Amino acid sequence: MPGEFYIEGKKEKATLKDLSSEVAELEAKLHSVVVYRGETTATGAADGSTLICSDLTSRPDYDGNTVVILSGAYIGQARVISGSTTGGTVTPAPTFGGQVVAGVGFAILSIRSGAVDLSPIEDKLDSPVFGLAVLKVLLDALEAKLDVPKPPPYEFWASSPPVIENDVSPNHQLAVGITTITGPPPSIEITEGAISIWRIRQGTATLIVNSQPCSKSDGLIYYDYDFPKATWRKGDQYRALFEGQSIAIGASDYSLPRIYLQGYIGAECRPYVGCATANWNSGTATSGNPGAELVTIGADDTEYKLHSLVVGISSLTDGATVRVRLFMEVNGVEQEVYNQTFLKGTDPNGLWIVNGTVGIHEVLRVELHNDNAADDGKAVSYDYMLEAT
Repeated sequence: MPGEFYIEGKKEKATLKDLSSEVAELEAKLHSVVVYRGETTATGAADGSTLICSDLTSRPDYDGNTVVILSGAYIGQARVISGSTTGGTVTPAPTFGGQVVAGVGFAILSIRSGAVDLSPIEDKLDSPVFGLAVLKVLLDALEAKLDVPKPPPYEFWASSPPVIENDVSPNHQLAVGITTITGPPPSIEITEGAISIWRIRQGTATLIVNSQPCSKSDGLIYYDYDFPKATWRKGDQYRALFEGQSIAIGASDYSLPRIYLQGYIGAECRPYVGCATANWNSGTATSGNPGAELVTIGADDTEYKLHSLVVGISSLTDGATVRVRLFMEVNGVEQEVYNQTFLKGTDPNGLWIVNGTVGIHEVLRVELHNDNAADDGKAVSYDYMLEAT
């Protein structure tokens, strides 16, 4: 399995203790081969026939051992030492390839004339179980555990309306707020990036806004959108993607991850308030009845919920009889669907004509008649709540 080790020739798993033991054994073998390491302290003969190191005067005589150059122009050259070394001079046989200058590293091996079989040591170094490559993997893994990445020096959050009322409150703001350890970053340090918006209707996603540039202010990246009726309807979901945003903190630039927002399209529900002035007594309404039309509600072949309708008659004369009629198409033919009289001064000045929720899908017309001629030309008010479905 990954992360497990086995000693060569054995079936059981090797522990770190086993590996450490093998490394110690390898180190002991290396020490048995290299008896001295040092650097030249002066420049040797021009023909490469000497290597000078004053430290050798305090060392044993290495006559007959092998000397290897470890750095400089003749790195890797190995020669048998021919002569005493206790005077601080090494005499190679044959000579080195050229003059060995001061500061060159060298090693004296225990090898004395004749070949030595280094294959066991090489096998240890190349071992797939505890060789140098395995040690490097272990060291890299340890380094990765110690090198814990620091969190980015900023935080961000996203906001969007949970319900979008299309075509009623335009310029809904889809936004990403940012703060750092010193507070909201100024807009000059923000790269605003772009936004894309998908509409999801009955499980099908359609790209509506394609990678449009965002706006920015101090600590904020945002995009204003209307969610127009021509494109969106109640029940649609939206998914917005912010991408390409970044902030500069000191000398570093930090890219924000891709940020998604999502929500859904709710219903339009808004109040309609107004008044009308007409000949409520002497006039003739659209239906042909005496009076005049006060207001029309809704639209043909369009579904709405009418939650309330109040007619205000405070400007009319006390004692007048006020008749309110409602008309709507029924199977293509307009019909009177409501007819009620009220006595000004006895009934309230605000008349609840619709007090509850009524579904309509054709225009609903409101007509009013007053039996007092003095009320012609006076203002009659209305207030209703309408929700698109």
